[in-house]
Amino acid sequence: MKDKIAAMATTPVTAKRFADPMLMIGLSTALIMVLKTSFDIERDKSGKWKIQIKSKAADKSVIEAFVKKLLSWIPSGPFGK
Repeated sequence: MKDKIAAMATTPVTAKRFADPMLMIGLSTALIMVLKTSFDIERDKSGKWKIQIKSKAADKSVIEAFVKKLLSWIPSGPFGK
């Protein structure tokens, strides 16, 4: 095991690794939806459940910062290096 760790530590990385852009767009969209959604679950006296899904508008500055960070991870993106 130590040999494998030593080999990984001394071997240079030849290619920059990054996620597929379409996968990142899909995951970030899902993450944004989850972060701005809340669920209210109630049970009345007769035992019936009531589930209410609320989605509120996200703050524009938070979304902008999140998208810029995602785009910076894509080497060919507008904010990539």
